[in-house]
Formats: sequence, C-alpha cells, structure tokens
Amino acid sequence: MHNFFRFCHYVVAVAFSAAPTIATSQSLDGMLLGGVVNGAKQKGAEMLNDAPQQLDNLLSSARTGKEFASETECLGNLQVLANGAAVMAKLMPFSSAATLEDQRGPVARVRLLVNGEKIHTEVWCDGQTMKAKEMPWGPGSKEPADLARGSFDAALGTLLLLQLQGAFKGHTTADRKTETGAEAPPLTTSSPTPDLSGPPMTDGEKADLAASLQECVSLGAAPKGEASVAVRLKMNPDGTPVISSTAFVDGSGAEGNQSALFEMVRRAIVLCGADGLNLPSAKFGAWKVLDLEFDGKQISVN
Repeated sequence: MHNFFRFCHYVVAVAFSAAPTIATSQSLDGMLLGGVVNGAKQKGAEMLNDAPQQLDNLLSSARTGKEFASETECLGNLQVLANGAAVMAKLMPFSSAATLEDQRGPVARVRLLVNGEKIHTEVWCDGQTMKAKEMPWGPGSKEPADLARGSFDAALGTLLLLQLQGAFKGHTTADRKTETGAEAPPLTTSSPTPDLSGPPMTDGEKADLAASLQECVSLGAAPKGEASVAVRLKMNPDGTPVISSTAFVDGSGAEGNQSALFEMVRRAIVLCGADGLNLPSAKFGAWKVLDLEFDGKQISVN
C-alpha cells in the first residue's frame, strides 16, 4: 500500500510542479500533462512508467490479505485505491472504476485494460484486513459509445501506452538509464536480450533467488496436466523487477496451462519483488536480466 501512496504523491507533485500558465480550473489529468510538458519531464516520465506497476502492486497486496493497524486505516487505503483506479480508468479505453456498498461494506470495483492486460477485481475491507476477489472480464457494452474524456486525458493515456510499448527510448527513469540495450518490450510479444557481463551468479545464489520467489507462488492455482514455461524479465539495480518487461519466452503443454503458469510466475514476481529481491549488488550485470522456468511445482533460475 505504501507503494501506491508514493504513486499518488507523484501525481500531486507532477500536477503542482506545472508552469504557472496552467489554469486552476483544468482537470487533475490536464495539470499532469501540463507538468510533463512544462518542466516536470523527469517526474512525468517516471510517473507514466511506474503507474501501472504501482497499481498492480497495490492490487496484489489486497489479494494477499494485507492487514492494517485499524479498519479506519484500511478504508482510507481503499479510498486511495479507488481514486487511483479512477485516474487510470479515465486514461485507458475499455476501462472503468466504480464503488458500491453491500454486506461487505464499501467496495471498489476495478476493471482496467492496460496495454492489453485485463484486470477485473473487487476490493474491500473485512475489519482491518484488505481483501480482493477476482472477477471474470465479462462482455462489455455492444453499443458504441463516445469516449467521455477530454483531450488532456486522451493525450496522457496515449503517452502512457507509448511509454509501456517502448516508444520513448532514451527518455527513461534514472534507474533505466544505467542499463544497456533497448527499452523493455511489451508484455508477451518479445523479450529482453541478456547481458552476461561481469561475474556470474553462483548456483547457491540462484537457488536462494528461486526459493524466495517460490514463497510467493500459490501452488493451489496450478493447472492440471503437464506444462512448463520459460519467463524472462529485466531488473532494476535496487533489486526490484521491471514488471512491464516480464515476457513469455517458451513453454510446453496445453496453451491454457502455459498461460496459467505464466500468470502464476508474474504474480510471484510482483509480490516478492515489491520491496526488492535479495541479490548480490556486485553482480548486477549477471542478474539485470533474469531467466526463470516454472513447471507448476518449482521455480528455477537459469
């Protein structure tokens, strides 16, 4: 939840670092775009790059049943999630964010399509514990509808998608500027090329990394039948994963089983990597790109 608070702080910081020429009557998203255009390019680029990952981290925390000090604190964080999802929904076509109240109390319903990834989740507080329920994507409206968003919202949404798709090579965050090679490609379409310069990881270090990721794998969600997947992702120097770079490389077994295993690995990466993985900093060249394999039972690091 702390990660998403940091994201919301980014939103406000970028908006109010805009040039004085931006009218106060403009929407928050308009101020965001103005901030990017009028001198807050660094923070704007970081916000655009990190927003989907931060929201995904927050939803993942809810899925694991995060406990807060009180119900009041949980509900406050639920409001933050709902507002953050509303901002993303305004920027991403085919997306929506809604609130309702039933026997569970206040509930946030998030339905987002972000760069091709479908997220449909309900989040609520059970006392001081935040809980989440995955929902089927379901059919959308068959009736054509105009996009109810202003030009600023549409422009910022376009910038976000282009950032995710690697269109702004050479205009990345400070961490990514320390890396070599092209910007991370879109999810599942291709994969980053490993750079194995520097000392290699030992078998023990690889085993420790695999064990730490294994702790975040929900083996009960593994599909029936033999299947395996190979996954590749880029890492930041601080040991946190670049979630948007997570890519399917190869697999065996039924296609549906491969998809399920890939999603299990991706969620393990999000959950265990949120605070940084325990990796030898002196060997960043060896783990800046990680290759993982998963057979539904065990994760291994190549």
